[in-house]
Amino acid sequence: MADGMDGWATSAKRVAMLLLLDSDSSESESSSTDTSDSSDSDSDAKACAYEREFNKLFRITAKRPKVVGFIEDVVRQYSDHEVSGMPAVIGCIDGSYVKIQCPANKVASTYFNRHHYLSLTLQAVCDHKRRFLDAFTGTSSKMHDSHVFSLSPLSKNIASVCQGRYHILGDAAYPLREYLLTPYRDYGAMNKQQKSFNFKFLGTRVLIENAFSTLKKRFRQLMYLELHTIYWLNKFIISCCILHNLCIDYGDEEPDDDNDDDGAPNAIQWENCTDNHSDKTDEERALHKLGEIKRAKVLTKLLQSDCGK
Repeated sequence: MADGMDGWATSAKRVAMLLLLDSDSSESESSSTDTSDSSDSDSDAKACAYEREFNKLFRITAKRPKVVGFIEDVVRQYSDHEVSGMPAVIGCIDGSYVKIQCPANKVASTYFNRHHYLSLTLQAVCDHKRRFLDAFTGTSSKMHDSHVFSLSPLSKNIASVCQGRYHILGDAAYPLREYLLTPYRDYGAMNKQQKSFNFKFLGTRVLIENAFSTLKKRFRQLMYLELHTIYWLNKFIISCCILHNLCIDYGDEEPDDDNDDDGAPNAIQWENCTDNHSDKTDEERALHKLGEIKRAKVLTKLLQSDCGK
């Protein structure tokens, strides 16, 4: 079988080598003042190598069961995902900053994030194994996470994936929906039950933070990408996500690294919370209300589960 295990493994190894070797070549290029034709030729050759191997990786994985995607058996996925007692969860969503230099023909100021460096946001959903079920990138980290979400294909199809029964978990930066639950906001008057909900909620949602951390340990260039166009930045980042999943699927050992600072906006930023209703449309307020009802039902199930222990 030409496009079987050996096919993707060979392509994956080649892409991985390109990802690793490019860090050395990037350093030598940045420290060199040589602007000769040979340097341009090397860059063109590298670009062709990237294009060839990335496209081969995407083509091969497209013919296999989804490497990055929600499985069709959502019921099994949700039952596998109950980590901290949170029911009906099929994934956890968050955004992570990928530090970059200013892309070609772009304005640097439009890429500064709240930590005052240039970056793209990688929005991803992961499962209980920390595999990526969905990955979307290419947007400036100057955008709020809720805006990035609204631009992503996921925002259009996640409701149908969740089938009205399941949901993904996101932090307070995301809009509360029937299919996307967020923690209770702490206005200083949370009750014991809501605090318990938030505790179990965060105990499950931490999976996506761990997934980003492991991704960046595996592919250290994601700590700072020295690529010049949005096109290549996107392909590079998504290729890393694909390889990350393949590493998990085939038992690759996780990198042993104590540095867990992945540049992601991990802590709940209440000032960036989307609970302010003053600027919402009637439709958004209605969707938010459905999310509140769903969250209350989940809280009731948690209380019933605790009482039954």
